[in-house]
This record gives sequence, C-alpha cells and structure tokens, in this order.
Amino acid sequence: MTRGDEELRLLLVDGDNLLHRLRGSRDEGGLAWLLPRLRASLPSGCAAIVMLDGHPDPGQASRSRVAPGVEIHHSGRIDGDGAILELLNDRSFPDRAMTAVITDDRSLADRARRIGGVTRRLDWLRDRLDRPLAPRPGGPPRPPVALGHGRPPLPSGRAPGTDDDRTPWRPGRGATCKRGNPKRGPSAGPRRRPGAAE
Repeated sequence: MTRGDEELRLLLVDGDNLLHRLRGSRDEGGLAWLLPRLRASLPSGCAAIVMLDGHPDPGQASRSRVAPGVEIHHSGRIDGDGAILELLNDRSFPDRAMTAVITDDRSLADRARRIGGVTRRLDWLRDRLDRPLAPRPGGPPRPPVALGHGRPPLPSGRAPGTDDDRTPWRPGRGATCKRGNPKRGPSAGPRRRPGAAE
C-alpha cells in the first residue's frame, strides 16, 4: 500500500544524501539553499527533520528548529542512517506509516520499510522543491522560493539607484576613501574656528 502525500505527517530527510545529490557537497551555502525551499514544499500538515552526519560546529546545538515545521538534527556519535532509523523507531506504529524517509540509499530505505515507515526517492523531494508556491487565496501566484527571503528577482530593466548601478570597488590607494554622508549636500568649504583670523 502506498501512502498518498497528503497523509504524510513527517519527512525524515537524509540530508547528506540530498545535498551531495543536488549541490555536490554539504556546506552552509547548500543548507541556506535547501531550507527555505523545503519549508515551502512540505505537504499540508507535515513537518521535516533534515538529518546530517556527525557533530554540529562547536557552540551549536545538535538539534535546532530553523523554520516552522523544519528542524536540523546532527547524528552525533552514530551515522546518519542509524539516527534516522532511531527517530522512526521511536514513533508509534501508526505514526511510522505516516512518516517518509527521503533517501536514495537503498539499504536505508529497505530498513525503514521493514520497521513500518514509507520511503520516497530524492527525485520526489527535488520535484517538490522546484515547484512554485501555491497561489495566495484571492491573490496573484507567488514566485518560487529562493534565497533572499522569498523576494522575486529584480526585473531585467533595473531601475536607477539599484545596487548594480554603483561604481564597482577597486583595490589600491583611495579604495576606502571617505566620501561623507550621501544624503547631505556638498559642504561650503573647511570650517573656521570662532575667532580665527580671516
């Protein structure tokens, strides 16, 4: 029996498997690319845990909520596959049937199904990540989620005054020359101290 997407309540994402497949490596840029898209692509009423191998950076928690319904977990002393299976096994049997392990690792998928979970391939999630957001009720369609807090890209005919119209930075003498407050007009010349000779 195959569970429909609308019945899923939790996605356990093999984060290293996904990021290596989509981005070539696991790094901060890859996570920054993934997380807003993942949040926007979740089925209604569903949450996601992205499992990463190993320990977090010093000073960071091994589990953190990064967006509504999305958490990042680090597997710590065990491998990511084992940590995903522990999370799945800790759920009640009916809840496991509404939990999908997202991976292309055949061994992990087989083990997840044996203990009552369902599985989805990375292509299933990638297709969801590439979809534009559903339209707002009574409003125009929303743009696809991207970095920059979901703002749409600037149109090709940029308005004057945008960042691309600035003079590019050049190294060398004068590169960090102070130019004063751009909102104030030019000064009338050097200031004279009161009582100074003309």
